[in-house]
Amino acid sequence: MSDADITLPHHFTPREYQLGMLAHFDAGGLRYSGVWHRRAGKDRTSLAVLSKMAFTPGRVGTYWHCLPTLRQARKVV
Repeated sequence: MSDADITLPHHFTPREYQLGMLAHFDAGGLRYSGVWHRRAGKDRTSLAVLSKMAFTPGRVGTYWHCLPTLRQARKVV
């Protein structure tokens, strides 16, 4: 499989309420504030957006995804 066969975000199917966040960043948005219920996929959606932004040509940067504890980060990621 070549690099051209992978689409980002990889193995991610957004739910209906997550589409607004993805569309916002696809349109060039830099910040987003969403209030979603518990277990709504906030971390997974954020990582999907982060992966798309990191592989955008000409967009060099350091990307962080922070969680309160290392244990929580290992569960999520």
